[in-house]
Amino acid sequence: MNRRLYALHRWLSALALLQLLVWSVSGLVFALLPERSVLSPRSSAEQHVPLGALDEVARLGPLLGALAPDVRAGIETIDLRPSRDGLVWILRGHDLRLRLDAASGVERPVTADEASWVARRDQEGEPEVRSVERYERDAPLEYRGKALPAWRICLANEERSCVWIDARTGEVTARRTNAWRVHDFLWGLHTLDWSERDDFRNPWLIGFGLLAVLTALSGLVLWCARLVRWVRRRGRARPIP
Repeated sequence: MNRRLYALHRWLSALALLQLLVWSVSGLVFALLPERSVLSPRSSAEQHVPLGALDEVARLGPLLGALAPDVRAGIETIDLRPSRDGLVWILRGHDLRLRLDAASGVERPVTADEASWVARRDQEGEPEVRSVERYERDAPLEYRGKALPAWRICLANEERSCVWIDARTGEVTARRTNAWRVHDFLWGLHTLDWSERDDFRNPWLIGFGLLAVLTALSGLVLWCARLVRWVRRRGRARPIP
């Protein structure tokens, strides 16, 4: 019986060892990676709406009145924001993201040039642009769960930053760096969720968790069996008074 248990324990240990090592290494990297390098915070160069722009509020009513009734009905929030070419109104709703020129009310799509301008200003030192891509659908894994369409602007800085810009509102929706990519890859190994990275009930994670528990339990049973055997031997070896 003990031989079979020893063999089972060895195989369970061999199977669990690799994943336990991955969990340990990834957890150590999470602790050592600076939070700033992972989050890639934006530049300190903030844009503010000038005080004189309050006059634009008076024009908002007619601008909204010119919109289609179904669009107006879907509006939940309205923000006045600066852009490269002047002030814009950002209209949001459940299925609505719309950017209007504050002066004319005309919809202002975000061009590749403006997205590049926003991305450069978002990062320290305004690095040069390496590449520009637009995604209407099927964005890569690094942009999972974010709004589309979007611009992906990759910059020539040390962090190899890629800044994602909402193609409808011109807002930064994600920042990705080499440190973030390493963190995200290890997080996928840590959670064993290769697609979404946040499913803690996936079969792989549950399976390896159970395997680790079985390994620990089998080791505990073996330790107890050896302890009992040692106590019995000590009892037999004790001289009779």
